[in-house]
Amino acid sequence: EKDSNFKEKLMLTDEVIDKNTYWINLTDEVTIALNVDKEKKNKTSSIVRVNGLAYNEGDIEYNEVEKYLKVLIKTNNEKLSMSEINNMINRSNKSKSTYVYKGIGISKSKKEKDVIYTIYRYN
Repeated sequence: EKDSNFKEKLMLTDEVIDKNTYWINLTDEVTIALNVDKEKKNKTSSIVRVNGLAYNEGDIEYNEVEKYLKVLIKTNNEKLSMSEINNMINRSNKSKSTYVYKGIGISKSKKEKDVIYTIYRYN
């Protein structure tokens, strides 16, 4: 069990791991993926440098998705202001390339109704 900025506790078990990636369903509509860069015996202290948020457009309101996205970005750099995070999200929505700001990159990809935001931590 790991504390998080989400309402629920994240349960990290072997069942959610696939090739050094934790797949965690936050809700029926939203899944996050945490790619472990350096895994440690104590899984709650493993180093994650890439994470993503996936959802199916139409299954959930965008403002709900954005709440989760903001938490993921803030978790990767808690010094970012909400204004900076909003700017990063807006830029990723308008660009096909990764937008990088203060050591955090964000990109958005979409295939039909499947949407994935990927967040990279470069520090």
